Amino acid sequence: MISARINLSKIDKNRLFKGEKGIYYNTTNEKDSVLKEYTRKAESQEQKILNIFRRSKTGLTASEVFRNYPNRNVPLTSVRRAITNLCDARFLEKTRLKREGIYGRKEFVYTIYTGQTKLFEL
Repeated sequence: MISARINLSKIDKNRLFKGEKGIYYNTTNEKDSVLKEYTRKAESQEQKILNIFRRSKTGLTASEVFRNYPNRNVPLTSVRRAITNLCDARFLEKTRLKREGIYGRKEFVYTIYTGQTKLFEL
């Protein structure tokens, strides 16, 4: 059996981190050990979210990932941030498909990055 778990810490950090933002957006100007802990948690969230996508056969919206996330204390905005970071790092890609989200509005569907999505857009 092949594990779906991907260790992001072993992947080229240039693919994961965009600019100096990193995976944790330090908007509260945290320092030292607190900043390290928050960054570690954000990286762990991205690993879990990427694993949810790897198990999906049809792609997922942010709301669908949120519903499948193992910790119900994580806000939907954190799931959206992680999906954006994973798209920026080319682990995920946004499709043209949309589905209704948990608030009744359409949300884009994301899939594991293949580079094929752009080929089919008009």
